[in-house]
Amino acid sequence: MAHRARQRVGTEELIDSLGITKLPGTLVDTNSSKLGIDNPAIVVVPDYPFHAVTSNFTALTLYPQSAALEFEETNEWQGEPLITTLPGTWNETGTIEGTIAMDADEGEREGPFNLALALTRTMEGETTNGETTNQRAIVIGDGDFLSNSYLGNGGNLDLGLAMVEWLSHDDALITIRSRTASDTTLELSNTAMAVIGVGFLLVVPVGLLGVGLGIWLKRRKR
Repeated sequence: MAHRARQRVGTEELIDSLGITKLPGTLVDTNSSKLGIDNPAIVVVPDYPFHAVTSNFTALTLYPQSAALEFEETNEWQGEPLITTLPGTWNETGTIEGTIAMDADEGEREGPFNLALALTRTMEGETTNGETTNQRAIVIGDGDFLSNSYLGNGGNLDLGLAMVEWLSHDDALITIRSRTASDTTLELSNTAMAVIGVGFLLVVPVGLLGVGLGIWLKRRKR
């Protein structure tokens, strides 16, 4: 626990140095239920501010257990919103279970919020091919959207790759989207599932038993 506490403090100090403040609580999104998502702590984002990372990017992305970010420009870092939530979101500071609602008395606020920020700063005295070097950073209030559980949802993978390409100064590669296999989901009707179930649980075992019995009787007659 002590190690986790030190790690959390270190993260807070880092984002403070970038001019970023994390709002308390976890973002909840009333829009997620419209997509059949039962967990209100999963934020859905269909639209994005104009930025090189999200240029021509139109896919829906999902963010579980995320936090809102605020940015105050510093002498070093300049920032732009990269991912913003829809109206109908707020930072829930209480337990997310049962019926929940925004409570301004608990410091909860209504969105839209910044969920991710793209930061840049000029590195004085450093040049590449005669041009001043710009350092880039992305701060996002959710690290789980690129985990195995959520990587395949919507455009999460493509957006994650675009972020890496921008951070690597490979802007020309941002529009090249990853290729994913098509038709990876098999949808069956209740009738089809019943037929398959009966086939594997009854027909196949009875058939194998009949073949075995036939071979046994044939050998016994010899």
